[in-house]
Amino acid sequence: MPVRTPDRKIIGTLTVFASQPRVGITEDELHMLESLADIAANLLELRKLRSTVIEHPRRGRQAALAGSVPKTWPRCGDLHRALDRGEFVLYYQPEVDLATRKIIGVEALIRWVHPERGLIPPMDFIPQAEQCGLILPIGDWGLAEACNQIQAWNHDDPDNHSLLVCVNLSAGQFARPGLADHVQSLLLKTGTSGRQLGLEMTESSLIPNLNTAVEVLAGLRALGTSLLMDDFGTGYSSLNYLHSFPFDFLKIDRSFVARMADGDQALQIVRTIIELARALNMDVVAEGIETPEQNRLLRDMGCRYGQGFLFARPMPVEQVSRLLRLPGRILPECVESPPSPRILHDLMS
Repeated sequence: MPVRTPDRKIIGTLTVFASQPRVGITEDELHMLESLADIAANLLELRKLRSTVIEHPRRGRQAALAGSVPKTWPRCGDLHRALDRGEFVLYYQPEVDLATRKIIGVEALIRWVHPERGLIPPMDFIPQAEQCGLILPIGDWGLAEACNQIQAWNHDDPDNHSLLVCVNLSAGQFARPGLADHVQSLLLKTGTSGRQLGLEMTESSLIPNLNTAVEVLAGLRALGTSLLMDDFGTGYSSLNYLHSFPFDFLKIDRSFVARMADGDQALQIVRTIIELARALNMDVVAEGIETPEQNRLLRDMGCRYGQGFLFARPMPVEQVSRLLRLPGRILPECVESPPSPRILHDLMS
């Protein structure tokens, strides 16, 4: 079976060996081989395109912000006290159906409300939490808080039972023994259905032990949770092992979305990821959508879901709760610029 590039050039052949001699193949088997050849072509194209992509400026801004915080802060003791005093909070950013603007889920994002320094973004304390060994208790708090919030939203409106609340798992959390058992105990303790919980992880968290990763993901999937690969396209493991992982969603990294209007190459990267996900029966969530043009391009390429400042910024639970009370959970149109939390509040009051 020939493996072709998007412009139909043959770059290789796909050969499948059978344990017993065969004479001819069925139509279903032919379709399966064609799908496998398409997947192989998409993987090769994504690797080639990605190798030319430079780092997104946003990462540079994050590094600059992180560098503005003294290296001596926060110390382990600061993080311990913050956890004990309940200074961590979850913000939530809506994820929407791009065609209807309906909120189909939210991503939980941790923040630190410091009594003197104000709102601290995760980039300024998560690395230190990992070094201090506090990422597990902080992560456990975040999971429990999200599960409790799911129940609160369900109680507020029965229609919210269809809402998916996604929580990021760190590499340390993913590597912990008995992760699936821990998640199951949280679901039982809070009375939360697994189908309303989404667990996001990056490719790098799967690399250390791929065989174990497959087992852990299968255990989480058995609980009914949705599995999302975050920042897809920025690492390498997915190109070789993605077909083995039972993911439900691929999240396109915001760096690719930001450059879609820059030229055909950046656009082709996003198109390749969407086609790859379609071949593997996965849905796609595009991150970092900030302009109507990005939204249009993604929709034209068949991307179904997205999140970004065009729709809503990460916001406190009270503001998200007001959004969820909108008729049909449909966000208002915003033609000129992304709606700020203040504007959204005015629209709903």
